[in-house]
Amino acid sequence: MRRGGISLLFLFLHTSTYAQTSVSQHAMQVQHFVAPTYPIAAWIGRVEGIVTAELSIAPDGKVQLVKVVPQYPILRESVESALKQWTFQPPLRTEMVKVTTAFHLDADCPQTGSNQPETNYYVYTRVTADLPSSLEIRSCSPIIMTSTSSHR
Repeated sequence: MRRGGISLLFLFLHTSTYAQTSVSQHAMQVQHFVAPTYPIAAWIGRVEGIVTAELSIAPDGKVQLVKVVPQYPILRESVESALKQWTFQPPLRTEMVKVTTAFHLDADCPQTGSNQPETNYYVYTRVTADLPSSLEIRSCSPIIMTSTSSHR
């Protein structure tokens, strides 16, 4: 009885080691990166969300196909457009890569511009990435300005 338990433990450890090794061997390296923009309609509408895409990488390193999971249609075009521009270190054969892009709005952001009514404000946006698997797009929440006037 004891011998079977040891064999099962060995098999489990062996497959865990193999899985880790095979993942590291197939790590795709991005050679040309384009970040998705925060779509203006999503920004104004204060839409946040995660978009997942699967890329088919050709043997020449170019993205053949971008398949976006149908979530947050307002964010989809920005992600799809950016990912189509990526290039990878050429793989030995066609590879599939999963990319997750998270869009977030931050309430506490520094404001740039001036207090003049017709002066443009520049919105702070930060992109962080763990390529090729994940991206995070952070932007400042839209500021809603109200004006009060007294009518006599």
